[in-house]
Amino acid sequence: MSSVRFLLNLCVVAVETDKDAGTRFLTQLSSVCSYKTFPFNYNRHDQSDFLLDLCSHVKNYETQTGRSYLPALQSVFQSPDVWIIDLSQRKISVLLEVLKLQTEKKTLDLRRCSEEEREVMSFLQCLQHISQLRLILPKCGNSDSEHELDVLVKSPNPSSARNPARDVQQVQS
Repeated sequence: MSSVRFLLNLCVVAVETDKDAGTRFLTQLSSVCSYKTFPFNYNRHDQSDFLLDLCSHVKNYETQTGRSYLPALQSVFQSPDVWIIDLSQRKISVLLEVLKLQTEKKTLDLRRCSEEEREVMSFLQCLQHISQLRLILPKCGNSDSEHELDVLVKSPNPSSARNPARDVQQVQS
């Protein structure tokens, strides 16, 4: 059994037991799974993949059962400070689901992205949930080395006229 499946099963049993017996297993489960590096020790890339896989499994399970489990795991999905994502291998809809669960905007390190226009347009919906977007992309002509482009996503000042150049600041390192 995969660790994603195991955690999903734990969550389902905790929710069902809490509902039937009035226990607080789900609260206890989410509290022990809500640390900054859950479930890995300082490997944020694997952490992001794990949590996105978990979200995808939970959404599929919710569809199959008609019951809601994602809100019960909200604190688990809020644990990382930085999300590291390769969107060439991920659906943006899963990323958006996870970002909607955040109580504060988070930094997103984007390793690769999809070139499909539909996926790029869908990614725009994620921007309102991101405090800082870092593009970590291969350098032209040398796929082994990377360069980082930081894009700071700022909320426009509602009292001033909209100026896209002021709303997004780019810094190349």
